Amino acid sequence: MSLPKCSNCNHQFKWISIFKRLWKFNQVIGCPNCKTKLYPSSKFRNKVSYLSLLCLFVSFGLQIFNIPNFALIPLIVILWVCLVLTMPYIYSFDSKERPLW
Repeated sequence: MSLPKCSNCNHQFKWISIFKRLWKFNQVIGCPNCKTKLYPSSKFRNKVSYLSLLCLFVSFGLQIFNIPNFALIPLIVILWVCLVLTMPYIYSFDSKERPLW
C-alpha cells in the first residue's frame, strides 16, 4: 500500500493532507505541484462502501456470539480506528468527477 499520486505530475500526496480531506464534504483535492483538481474515483468510493459494510457485519457478528458490551464496544472502536487510519492508503484519484454507478 502506498499513498496516492497525482495523475498529471506524479506528485505523491502526504498522509495528513488526504486524511484531512476525507472529513470534508467536498473531497476535491488540488495538487500542490501542478494545481490540477483531482476527484475521488468510483473505485475508492466502492471500497469505502464495502469496508463500511464489513464493519457493520462484524459488529452484528460479534453480537450474535453474545459478546458482552464491555468487550464489544472497544472492539468496534478499534476496528473503526484502524479503518479510518488506513483510508489515505486506499484513496485513489480520477481527473474527472464521475458518478458512482
